[in-house]
Amino acid sequence: MENEQQQPQGFMAWLQESVTVKLMFIGILIILLLIPSFMVENLITERAKRHDEMEKDVSDKWSASQLIQGPVLVIPYKRQLTDRDAGNKVIIKEVIENLYVLPDNLHIKAVVNSETLHRGMYETVVYNTQVKVWGDFKLAITADQLMLDKAKLTFSISDLKGLKTNPVIKSAGKSLQAEPVFNEKGLFNNGLQADINLTATKEQPVPFDFMLDLKGSGELSFLHTGKTTDVEVSGNWKTPSFSGRYLPDYRKVDEKGFYSKMAHAVLQPAF
Repeated sequence: MENEQQQPQGFMAWLQESVTVKLMFIGILIILLLIPSFMVENLITERAKRHDEMEKDVSDKWSASQLIQGPVLVIPYKRQLTDRDAGNKVIIKEVIENLYVLPDNLHIKAVVNSETLHRGMYETVVYNTQVKVWGDFKLAITADQLMLDKAKLTFSISDLKGLKTNPVIKSAGKSLQAEPVFNEKGLFNNGLQADINLTATKEQPVPFDFMLDLKGSGELSFLHTGKTTDVEVSGNWKTPSFSGRYLPDYRKVDEKGFYSKMAHAVLQPAF
């Protein structure tokens, strides 16, 4: 009888002292704790996916992030090519190609007015901005083949849907209406261009000046195409993020918003 009473005590002692049992208990406890962790992770993933879908839907209706490229001066010119036919006879063909001239000086000044749009429990940031672009091209060219009367001034914004008004370019003493580039392979995607007659400005600087009234969301970026480019951006957003290949030389962020300025120079103004 005494042995039978001691057996349960020995089994309980084994359960308490067994490393295997302890490891099994810890494993079961970890699995039980992982269940709510997986549930929370799935909820976070679902909410993040829904937020991304909401941001995409808003950007489709409002406008996506904006990248401003250019301007670039495009000047057609005639070039003669020599070839031979099947009878070894010399044939001279005249083809038209394009000369691309980048600005010698490019100045960009943008004022960004941000606002937060709400949809249910989600929110996304959009902006309105007015971007002033001005500078000049220097034409150190005298080639007779240049077709200066058929030149074009072209630039690009990444989402044309965000353009509120049709830009008017002031250049060569004239006001030029910029139009989207359709049905031809342009220098930029989503490009705009204006015809400009440079006959009277041959070998003289060609100034330009235009304003972009834009909507966008997410980011506002600029491509530095000038020999010397300076960009000045200010806005009412209190927590901006500066990114890209070149960071601002000067920045100020406070409760009223932000201000940033950057200058950059490259070696070659044309390609």
